[in-house]
Amino acid sequence: HLIGANRDYIDGAIPHIGDLMCESLEETIRDKSIVILGLQGDDILDEVYRLSRPEQYTLDLVGAIDRDRLQGDVQGICW
Repeated sequence: HLIGANRDYIDGAIPHIGDLMCESLEETIRDKSIVILGLQGDDILDEVYRLSRPEQYTLDLVGAIDRDRLQGDVQGICW
């Protein structure tokens, strides 16, 4: 739940953010052409590996991806 200046910003700049959010990681990754990975953890990585597709592109911001387990192309930033 957002309050104060954060809420004011969201309400003014991107009031439709709720429509863009997903209920699950699977829904977030499924049918997307690009996945940006900014968190790491075994539960997250397992889902990314399971749901990855050969035509999908992953941008790994944390250096967590095992390229041998990912089906699509992966590029890294800051690692």
